[in-house]
Amino acid sequence: MDNGTLARLMLKTAKREIFNGQARIVINDFLKEQNLKLTIPELLAVFRQNYPYFPIQQKMNVFIIDLGVKP
Repeated sequence: MDNGTLARLMLKTAKREIFNGQARIVINDFLKEQNLKLTIPELLAVFRQNYPYFPIQQKMNVFIIDLGVKP
């Protein structure tokens, strides 16, 4: 899977759970669903490269994406 597709899939997955303008991805569940063997820093890098205008941070085993920021 190329990086653009992976980033779009991450954003789509995150948009399933939005609260207060923030979307989340449970990292382990995402990796299992997509059958991926990537590390957390690799996932962060892919997302940041493709969506630099959406702040993303890791808290424990979850990515939090702030969708309140507009491109």
